[in-house]
Amino acid sequence: MTMVGKIVHILNLFQVSFNNHFFLILKMTDLLLYLGEPLRNFINNTKILVYQGNTIINLIDYLPLLKSGYVEYDDIKEFIEMCETLIYNQYLKNYDIAFNGKIPTEYYDPTDFILNTDTTLNTHQLIKLKRGDNTDFNYYAGQLIDYNSYDIDHDEILMNLSRDKKFLVRLEYESGVIEDLMLSLTDLELVDNKISLQGLMKNMKEHAYIPNAFYNVLSTDDRIKLYIAIIEQDINKIKDYLITIDPRFDDNQAYVLAVKIGDKDIIELIKKDIIKREWHEKQVYLQTMGIIGSDIRKTYGK
Repeated sequence: MTMVGKIVHILNLFQVSFNNHFFLILKMTDLLLYLGEPLRNFINNTKILVYQGNTIINLIDYLPLLKSGYVEYDDIKEFIEMCETLIYNQYLKNYDIAFNGKIPTEYYDPTDFILNTDTTLNTHQLIKLKRGDNTDFNYYAGQLIDYNSYDIDHDEILMNLSRDKKFLVRLEYESGVIEDLMLSLTDLELVDNKISLQGLMKNMKEHAYIPNAFYNVLSTDDRIKLYIAIIEQDINKIKDYLITIDPRFDDNQAYVLAVKIGDKDIIELIKKDIIKREWHEKQVYLQTMGIIGSDIRKTYGK
């Protein structure tokens, strides 16, 4: 994103006070969109996977508003462009389903003579008719949005949401997650649309500041937060997480990762936690079997 784009992004929302009530108002209301079915289909079929052992997460799941169709214009445009460069083969497959298949174009200008002749055109057919031989991808990505989204002037629910403080706070936060996610994925090469958690964390440190909005949602995910603490060699967080997280999950994956990282203190900490849990469970088992044995003797004894 350019410096001007970042400034616009930061200033999209501002807070005003009136009669002791505070409202967040979108500074440029035309940037707020509700996406039509083709774009929602494209987004919800997109997979950018991060794995640690057998744990696999789809980073797109961290963007619930986007998956539901609510987004700012710049964010969805950059998202499409990121998919085209980062996961090209998947992009082509998802494109064919969403824009070049049986899903008709969702929204278009009612004054457009082409659209008035055939309302069953899919997005690809429509753009081909309108753009001819123009191969500028930025222009093309923009048209994917233009013909499959509603602004506040064309959607009553969106108009109401544009006045909802809580919604706008969530939207702006997710916009930050999207921006930081794209920075964190800069120059990455994915294999089968996947990257290791360790590889993602390394790339994030090289291309994005930490902590950031994306890092915050990633590092608080219960499925992987222990692994992130191990990668970052944050022994205090590891101690906290071991109170509720069993490091034996997924064939002792936490211990395997600790050995790979090579921090002796963390290796010993996790090793002791595993031994303690095994011992505790063995004691519970022996105690339970003793009670059962005693009950059997009482029931069948003379």
